[in-house]
Formats: sequence, C-alpha cells, structure tokens
Amino acid sequence: MPGRSGRPLDPSFTPALRQAAAEILAEGSKLTVHALSERTGVGKPAIYRRFPNTAALALSVVADRLTGGQGPDTGSLRGDLTATLRRLRDSLADPAISAGLALVVAERRLPGVDFGRTLIDPWSDSIALMIRRAVERDEIPPGVDTEAVFLLLLGPLLLHVMLPERPALDDDYLEWFAQAVLSGLGHLPELAHPRCASQRILDAAGAEYAAHGFYATTLDQISERAEVGPREIRARFGDTKQLARVLLDYERTAWAAWEKTIRGRSLTGVAAVRELLLLAANHYATDQRLQGAARLAVESHHIDPRRPHPYKRQLQVLRRAVGRDLSGLPDGTTADGFTATVLATFAGLTTAVNGQWADLPERIGQFWDLLKTTI
Repeated sequence: MPGRSGRPLDPSFTPALRQAAAEILAEGSKLTVHALSERTGVGKPAIYRRFPNTAALALSVVADRLTGGQGPDTGSLRGDLTATLRRLRDSLADPAISAGLALVVAERRLPGVDFGRTLIDPWSDSIALMIRRAVERDEIPPGVDTEAVFLLLLGPLLLHVMLPERPALDDDYLEWFAQAVLSGLGHLPELAHPRCASQRILDAAGAEYAAHGFYATTLDQISERAEVGPREIRARFGDTKQLARVLLDYERTAWAAWEKTIRGRSLTGVAAVRELLLLAANHYATDQRLQGAARLAVESHHIDPRRPHPYKRQLQVLRRAVGRDLSGLPDGTTADGFTATVLATFAGLTTAVNGQWADLPERIGQFWDLLKTTI
C-alpha cells in the first residue's frame, strides 16, 4: 500500500512498532498489519508508511536484535569466535528472532525485504574485522574467505533453530566448535581450558586409545579419565566409535593445516617433507588427541570402512609437498617411492612410541638421514 501525505512520521513510533511486532512473533501469533494496528493503537496507513509489508518489519525486528556491530575483541581469534557463537546462540534462542527469521525467509522476495544488506552484511563485516585483526596478530594466514567463516558459524546454529528437539548448545560445545572453525582456517589452536568438558573428553579418549587401542578402550575408562559421566559423553559424542571418528577427523584436519603452513613457507621437495614431518612430530608429542588418532589409524578400517584410510590422506599430503622437486634424492628415486617410505617410517615411529611421545621430534631428526638412504 503506497504511503500517504500527512503528518510527519513520529520517530518514536518505529521502535514501538518493532516492539509490538516482536511480542506478536514471540507469542507464536501471525504477524498482520491488523494485529499491529490493534496492539499499537495506530492506523494501518501509518504502519504502511514505515514498512511495505510485515516481512520487512520482521526483518527490521531481527536485525535490531541480531546485527553484529563491531563484534567482540578478546585479543584472540579463538576468543572472538567463541564470543560470537555465544551471542548468536543466545539471540537465536529468542522466539521473536526465530519466528521472524522464518517469516523473512518465506517472504524474502517481497519489496523491502533485503535480507543480505540488512542482516548478512553487518555480520559479515564483523567477521571480516575479526579476521583482519587475527591476520595482524599472525594467528592465521592472509586470504581467508570471510563469507565462508560466516556461513560456518551461522549454519549449525540455524540448524538447531530449525530442529528444536536437538539438545541445547552449551558453552563447552561452542568452544569446541570455534576450535573446529579455526582448524579449517589453517590454524591448529592450542587446547582449551581443562575445565571444558568436551575438550577433556577428547583428550581422555585420545590418551586411552593411544594406550590401549580401539577395542580395549571402554566408555567407562574415558569417563574416569575425563571426570565426565558416561551419559554426558554419550550426549555429546555418542559411543566410542563416534569418538574415534572425531579423533581421526581431527588428525585429518591437522595434516591439512600443516600442509598449508608448509605451502606458506614456499617449501618443496625434501625440505618440504622434512619440515612437514618435524611440524607433525612436535604436535603429536603434546596433543593427546593426535596420539590416540595415531593408534586408531591402524584400526581405522574397522571404525569407518567408508572413509579413506588416514595413511592414504597423509600420503597425499606428503606427495603434494614434494611436488616435482626431487633434488637431493638418489638417482632413480621417484616421488611416490620417497613419500611412501617416509610415511611408513613416520607411522612406524608413532605406533611404536610406547608412550614416549616427547621423544618423537628427536627421533624424527635422528632418523631423517636414514630415511633418505633406505629408498
């Protein structure tokens, strides 16, 4: 309905109109101009002069409560992402926001419903600012796709809004999820505070799997080490097989992150493989989840036969690191033969470490010359 000439718009009416719309949405009632007129005592023409339709008003309500602004500045990208996730979770729990989003998505083609400019752009700008600060602190390499980061953050939370029967997202899960996003950006972050239950569970699972293997490890053992009840572990991760999959995925993500680091140093050939192995060894030496994954790799075909074997993925990473640079290798050596021998030696060291993980970097250094001569 076109706007009419008349008295100037009262600036105080728009916030009151948003508040009335939010109340109607939160009640689960249908947002109509008639309902708004009755609740505010203002005629329909005055409402149409501000918003062309109820979807545009719902978008204004959501944006007013959900826009990112400048975003948090905690001093680390991990802290910023975790704080952003908490704010999104708390905001999406507001029934006015969840109902308003549903209306906006359904009516997004109507005039005045500019979903991207009104809602997405402010959050994307906030994420971009976090990424720039993180690059300046040398936390992550430059060139990160901020749009992808935004979608990674928002997607799972929106899914929980659409599936209300799912368990609530607690702070421990959000910390774990922020770490997963960081790993996807090529940055393997430090461990979370030990009081984070999800991290304690994963660390405990890694330690138990490293010590006993998959079949000899029980949920009770993990529970006792993590000091988290079995029921809580099942609620977060399911059974021991699912926990094993999480650790194997974590290892895969770690190797992808190390590969990005080596690429950033412009290394190829023997030098690239050597640095990649030393980088990996230093992480395996201190990260219980990687230690558990190293033991699980031997049994991975029983854990999830549909996925490529971890050694296959690691071999691909090593092969890409070599590239076409075979300088420094004996005549007749192929890149495939070299990387296969390197991986076999590395896998042998990690499976025969007997708990002495702190010695792994030194062993890799000592055996490096031997690795080249065994081809």
